Amino acid sequence: MKRLKKWCLTLTVALTALTANAGELQKPTEIPRILISTDIGGTDPDDNQSIAHLMMYTDLFDLEGLVSSPSFGSGSAKEIFRMIDVFEKDYPVLRRHAKVMAPDELRPLVKQGRTSELPPCGFDKPTEGSDWIVKCARKDDPRPLYVLVWGCLEDVAQALHDAPDVNDYPLGNHWYSDLPDRSEYEGKWQGAKTQRKWRQAILEDWARRWNWLKE
Repeated sequence: MKRLKKWCLTLTVALTALTANAGELQKPTEIPRILISTDIGGTDPDDNQSIAHLMMYTDLFDLEGLVSSPSFGSGSAKEIFRMIDVFEKDYPVLRRHAKVMAPDELRPLVKQGRTSELPPCGFDKPTEGSDWIVKCARKDDPRPLYVLVWGCLEDVAQALHDAPDVNDYPLGNHWYSDLPDRSEYEGKWQGAKTQRKWRQAILEDWARRWNWLKE
């Protein structure tokens, strides 16, 4: 199996591989591959909200994994499955407007990662989640794999320890919501020409998709 030539780890709180035009998000010329590592189910419901957003936008990227990482609450892969069950109720309406992934396509992507912190050495035994990260990174695909980490890095660290060959691309730590306003920011795919315009486009498109559910 040919090794993936570029694997990019991106810590982000936004979907960065999108382009904005007149307040509506559009597909980039090359569809990005993404894998989510989330501590959903912890003491903060932010990741539940993020998962809801994610499932309404799966027509804009290739989603390859949903890995449950350690949380400070009762987070587990079961919480991801629960969110997919909730999404399933609205899927028929959403599907009429966009080719979002079906619940039965999402479920096989859910993998259980670590349920506790790593020891001080930074690695331990592989998990279903860390093994899945490695498997996705080794796919014979010329596009980089973007790992969006919404919480702890335990499974990503384990994957890099077990398969250092997958990381031959500079790692990036991008917190896009904290970037200062500037004329342009860099990225494999630019979200918009200005940070303010990009944020506004996200909000407008999000409102548009939620309005579909009122039908």
